[in-house]
Amino acid sequence: MVRRIFSFSLYVLLLTAGARLSFETDALVIGALMGVGAIPFYVVANSLIVYVMDFVIAIAASSLRWPRH
Repeated sequence: MVRRIFSFSLYVLLLTAGARLSFETDALVIGALMGVGAIPFYVVANSLIVYVMDFVIAIAASSLRWPRH
């Protein structure tokens, strides 16, 4: 049982970390190309998308069906 919980937790951690990495590095690129003043406008919209995505990942991860042994 502990192994199943650990593998599930690892799966959710990897999904969340990958999603955060892909959505948080954009601010660095925008800051480098357009200047620091453009970052706040992007970050507000990006934060809303990240919150929705975290919710969807949580729902999808909780609906996984584990194989019965």
